[in-house]
Amino acid sequence: MKTNITSVKNVRSFEIKYLGPTDTKGSRVRITDIKRFSSIIIPFDYECNSSADTAFRYLESIGFTIHSRFWSDDRDYLMCDDFNLNLKP
Repeated sequence: MKTNITSVKNVRSFEIKYLGPTDTKGSRVRITDIKRFSSIIIPFDYECNSSADTAFRYLESIGFTIHSRFWSDDRDYLMCDDFNLNLKP
């Protein structure tokens, strides 16, 4: 049993949100780095099943190793242990 909050592992979280198409842009996915308050918008990958899968593939492609996921009604969260990599390559 953990004795206090300092024994809980820190993770870096990314908030994932689907952005629907507009008159001029196709579907997109916004990935927000919650720790660094930065975000990037990438095109939705139609080979993927979801915006979370699109974000997962993108984050893994730039070097992050995603180890867990949480979701709510309209967004997903992906977590990793790496605090050194940048969201924007």
